[in-house]
Formats: sequence, C-alpha cells, structure tokens
Amino acid sequence: MSTRLLGVHMRAFRNVSAIKASLKPHEMIWQIIGPDGNVVEEAENPIHNLVLNQTWDDLIAQYGFYWLTNYAAVGTGSSTPDATQTSLDAEVARTGTVPSGETEGAAYVSDGLFEISRVKQFDSSQVGGQNLTEWAWSPNSSSGANICVRELFRDSNGDPVTLTIASDQSLRLIYKQQVTISPAPLTGQSISFDLTNVGTYNSTWWLTNAESLAPLAWADAVARGEVGAHGTTSEGISLYRKKDVGSVVQAAGSLVDYSNDYAVTFAAYTSGARKRTLLQQTVSEDDGNDTWYGLVYMLNDYGGPYHNIGSDLDGLYMDWADTLTKDSQHRLIIDQFDILTWGP
Repeated sequence: MSTRLLGVHMRAFRNVSAIKASLKPHEMIWQIIGPDGNVVEEAENPIHNLVLNQTWDDLIAQYGFYWLTNYAAVGTGSSTPDATQTSLDAEVARTGTVPSGETEGAAYVSDGLFEISRVKQFDSSQVGGQNLTEWAWSPNSSSGANICVRELFRDSNGDPVTLTIASDQSLRLIYKQQVTISPAPLTGQSISFDLTNVGTYNSTWWLTNAESLAPLAWADAVARGEVGAHGTTSEGISLYRKKDVGSVVQAAGSLVDYSNDYAVTFAAYTSGARKRTLLQQTVSEDDGNDTWYGLVYMLNDYGGPYHNIGSDLDGLYMDWADTLTKDSQHRLIIDQFDILTWGP
C-alpha cells in the first residue's frame, strides 16, 4: 500500500501571523517608610527603565513574563544603566516580601494589553543605615547575574540621587510593567499555506479570549517551555482537529467543536532566539480520518500564579476556508513553526 503525504507548510504563517509579545516601558516609584509605617519620603515622578538584553535572550524563555519581577534588589553602585548589564554594581539586599495590605497581580487593560504590578518592601534589617543608589528586578531570589532591568534612583529632574535610609526605616518599591500580545484576541489574521499534493489553502488565524487574562497566561506558558531548562516539555499544549464550521471563539466559553488530541513538543530553546518553535507533527494513516476544518492549538488547564485558565478554552485556532478530508491512505505532516516570538 502506498502512502501519500499531506504536508501543511506554515512558512507564510511564520512571517505573517506568529503570535508576538513585548514588554512596554516600565515605571517604578520608591518610598522610604518610617518605623510607624508612614511614608517619610517618596519619588516625585515614576522612574522609567530599559529591559536588559539577557531578559530578551534568556530570562523570558525560562520564566515567562509574570515571574520576571518576582524579586526586587537594591545596591550602592552608580554606573550608567546599559542593556548589556546582567547584575547590580554592588547589591546590598534583595526581597520578595509584599507589605501587609498590598497586592500584586496581572490586570487586563484592553484586548492584547496587560499590566503586571509589583509591590516589594525591604525592612530596616536589610537596608537601614544604607546609602542606596541603584535598583533592579529579577525572577530569582539569589543575588547575581540574573536581573531583568536595572536603573539608578532618580529625582524629579531625572538626575541620579542617593537614598539615605535611617537605621529604623524601610524601603518600598512599587513597580508596573505592561505586556502586549499581538494580534489582539479575537482579531483574525488572514494567511495562506501550501498543502502538498492538494494546493494552497486560505485560512484565518485566531488568538482566543476565553477569559480576560487568558492570552497573557497562554503566552507566559508557551514562553516558559520547561522552566529553567530550555527544554522540550510543552507546558500542556495540544493539537486538535477542528471539526466544525463557522467562527472560532465568539465569547468567553464559546468554543467551536474539536476532536483528536495530538502531543505537541517544543524545539529546545537556543539562547538569544527570542522565540518558541513547535516541532514537526505527524498525524498517522490510522488517525484523524475525518473532515478537518482547521487546526486547534490548545492550552490545557494551565494554572498560573495570577490566573487560572478554564479547561480546554484557550489557545490558537486556524479556521480553514476549505475543508480537508483525511483517509487511511494519507499522513498529515505539519511543519515546525514559530508559535511565539518576543522582543522590544
């Protein structure tokens, strides 16, 4: 028995409709806290900062977007901030403590735009009696070359200043970062791809919006892959056959019918690549022998620290203009493609 190969070539998708994520400029407010818990002194204006190269090249792949700023660090160095830096000049203290009464998390701003807020406090035993000049944020609790941003403390004119902390005072840092995801949820992207031995297919590619934070959590999980290892574990992403016609996702919880669950695997992450690539997938002659209306890449039950996605609702959907009928004489081979890219 001869077997013909049906290859879905996604190269056009790579260039046109890969899901993209970016960190927008961050801003930070500092507050010196007295022993009575009241603010003694604070920044007049937010301090903006650059994202370091190692954040784009490695840290996002290891930690996703939310965990990048899980710890705050301060020090006494004074070198001009530069994107090539990897640590503070002279780190004094690092903390992951959220002060009493404060909360952190990710908030939906608009379709494709999310804001992550952090509030950390150094107690007097850490910073009391210190003259602090620099600050950073990191996904790591241990000091070292693992910071994602670095800046100097500055006044309202943008000039570097020294924060002199009394022995009984604490320091609070309030930080906000925004993450953009494009295309925005429910915004269909028109693409085409070649199906070997069949022809060119037109399609619409969708990012779902099953819940307000779902796209951010989805991108976060994909970016992480296997946390800390640049490995091939897929963080619960599966490929499904889309088996119905019509729009993909209209509202929260409204999902077109799907079937056939196929394992998905990431290529090992290469430092500096700034992308996650799904390896080639093959649907054998004995599987999926039915009508295909498109592809569904679904994130299954990923529970993040800031958002719990509902089961089988969130992911990427390809809605084909023409159906494909697969039979036991054919394999369906889907080329590897970049499912997520990130950068400035």
